[in-house]
Amino acid sequence: MKSTLRLCLGLFLSPVFSASAQSVTAFWTTINPGAMTAEGMLGPVTIAATQLGSPGTFFGDLSGPDYSGAPLSATQGCLEHNGGSDFRFTLSRPVTGLMLYVVFWRSDSYAFDQPFTILSGLASGVSVAGNTLMTTNGFSHGIIRFDAPISILNCVSASAVAGAQSTTLGVIPKTTVAVDGGRLLRTRRPSIKLKGDTSASFSVDRVLIKEQGKKSKFAKLSSDRTRWSARLRPETGRARVKVTAFGLFSSGPPAVTKVTLIRE
Repeated sequence: MKSTLRLCLGLFLSPVFSASAQSVTAFWTTINPGAMTAEGMLGPVTIAATQLGSPGTFFGDLSGPDYSGAPLSATQGCLEHNGGSDFRFTLSRPVTGLMLYVVFWRSDSYAFDQPFTILSGLASGVSVAGNTLMTTNGFSHGIIRFDAPISILNCVSASAVAGAQSTTLGVIPKTTVAVDGGRLLRTRRPSIKLKGDTSASFSVDRVLIKEQGKKSKFAKLSSDRTRWSARLRPETGRARVKVTAFGLFSSGPPAVTKVTLIRE
């Protein structure tokens, strides 16, 4: 049994911030071939990877056209594993917009337990059916993205393909906020409940409501922190309301949207 590989911070598989898309990529800190596991960090999030056949390391060029959606380094450190590995990534907190980089994936059928979209690459000899990625091109390269918040990601291969392939994880930090009903809201009542959607790469911290001429107030967040609501008591007439969402940790700059509220 091979001993655990403990990788030095700053010397190997260090985090990358892409100048073009500001991508944050995984920093793999420990690889244990005997246990078929690996550990790492994605920004503030801890990653535990399991069921990896013969895990190791690989440096590849993730800056070309196949990775144009969120390019990384020309010598990017990746997590290598055998084709046919039914791997699992467990994250310490949900991540929205998680990207999985496909690096030299061999011809096979890969069934994920979460819906995804192809962000870039994976054009030739690749098809998608539901949550399954099917490759027939010998070696495939590209990025797939999972838009919903993910804390556990499973991938099951249809066959035990011989040979190594690689992957890594990334995210483009982003925070969003929206208001139900559009940007012009009318009411004849003395109070109105504003509500809407919000998201952030590493979860939403808070949503702040600022009604014109009044003090700011915090909105109420749903348990999964993807919905917000706040009750306002507008004066008769027209008022502007600014809604600002703040993400936790490195979720990007705050997201702002503005609505006009008319009380008739």
